[in-house]
Amino acid sequence: MKIIQLLLSFLFPVVAQAQGIVNNGGRIVVGTGAFFNVTGNNGHITNATANNTSGTINNDGTITLSGNLINNAANNVFINRNGLGQVIFNGVTGQAIAGSAPTIFENITLNNAAGLSLQQHATTGTLTLSQGPLYLNGWSLTINNSATAAITRTNGYLVSEQTNNAGKVIWNIADTRGAHVFPFGNGSGAYIPFTFNLTAGNVGNVTVATYATNPANQPYPTTPDRVTNVNGWDGKDNSANTVDRFWQIDKDGADGTATLTFTASPEEVGEVTLLQAQRWNAARQIWDIPLPGQSSTLYSATVPDVTNFSPWTLSGNNSPLPIGVLQFSATVNQSRVDLHWKTSHETAGTTFTIKKSRDLRHYEAVATLNGTGANQQVNTYQTQDKQPYPGLSYYRLKVTNAAGQTTYSEVVAVNLNENTVFAVSVYPNPTEEFLNISISGNPGTTYEVQLTDMVGQRYYLGKVVAEKAQHTLQLLKGPHFPAGVFLLSVSGNGHFFSKKVVVQ
Repeated sequence: MKIIQLLLSFLFPVVAQAQGIVNNGGRIVVGTGAFFNVTGNNGHITNATANNTSGTINNDGTITLSGNLINNAANNVFINRNGLGQVIFNGVTGQAIAGSAPTIFENITLNNAAGLSLQQHATTGTLTLSQGPLYLNGWSLTINNSATAAITRTNGYLVSEQTNNAGKVIWNIADTRGAHVFPFGNGSGAYIPFTFNLTAGNVGNVTVATYATNPANQPYPTTPDRVTNVNGWDGKDNSANTVDRFWQIDKDGADGTATLTFTASPEEVGEVTLLQAQRWNAARQIWDIPLPGQSSTLYSATVPDVTNFSPWTLSGNNSPLPIGVLQFSATVNQSRVDLHWKTSHETAGTTFTIKKSRDLRHYEAVATLNGTGANQQVNTYQTQDKQPYPGLSYYRLKVTNAAGQTTYSEVVAVNLNENTVFAVSVYPNPTEEFLNISISGNPGTTYEVQLTDMVGQRYYLGKVVAEKAQHTLQLLKGPHFPAGVFLLSVSGNGHFFSKKVVVQ
């Protein structure tokens, strides 16, 4: 086989210096089948502008670099791109794609155990990871080829690992069906691929970033979507049952359905078993229940029929992130008590038990209802206590999941003799922007609402007159309160309610 070591056409001066090749406004042509090797510790190619003319490279062959590719010109380095040009990074020390301007490649191969770092945005048609890490380093790598084989690997991998999700891969998948593997690795070199298998629709560009956390799953993601907790369905911290890694997934296409496979390292999984993927719902500031039909291995989980993306994580040990009870109320109806509640979403096998008490210590069951099954919509329930206690009594809702774990709603009070009712719901809590305070009471009853910090400084004082069975007051962050921890109290008609509120 005939190998042409160097076939170049110089339209402007190209200067070979100790730091490699500096293209000051020239045009370098690497013909079909030609090999252009820039070797040595300083084997760089620097593209620059001279006399208002930007340097360019017309590459239909193979450029092999042992140093950096630096684009300081006003335009892209590579012109007349027809998919043939190959750039191979095969140094023995760390290399970089750098400069003041992004670079659009045709094909990149990484064959350097010491790795390649992005120091500027880069785009390529194909990426071959033979060996070594490609550090995204807070920059974006765009794959403008929708084929599933646009990224291939032997021993190389991509390192995202930025807590602000800035180190990301953008893959123009569009409507190309099949498994698109994002070959991530962590900072220790463990291979943790993420797979986006498009099954329907057009997702456009799919953007993925991922990073590891500490055992408390912190720091939480802050951008492009802010996550505020990894609380379990009982409202308690669930970090012990959550894998120490987050994924940020976004698309810009009009639609799209995909099967996603998440992989974490053994150290990140720890003792968590029975992995299942869960998505953070930014609109509701809560973790959606796990989608049905999932499968898992020791270190991965696969979830089908995904249509919504944003932050994801993996939970396990039969302890999913939370179920949502939006509201629970008890209302006197002649000689009976009507009981209503709403949930924002549920897991399979959920049951609801109404309990009542005279003294807030001893409770007895009123009724038990089965949930509607795994879903992510608002569900409304009602039942009735046909034999309520006379006088003042208290009701609460007990929620039990399929694993036997339980949690309780807030307690609400009713007074059968006076035909009065008093119940308060506070949501969302924690909150970032606003606080809804729903008060159930007899029409015409005046209730005082007060918000103070934990040392007693008052931030809000107002009165609410119940015009109907329920009145909702909304307080806004800024006009009514700053970030912090507060005590909300509601009182009136002989009743009193207080609850701690967290504003982030």
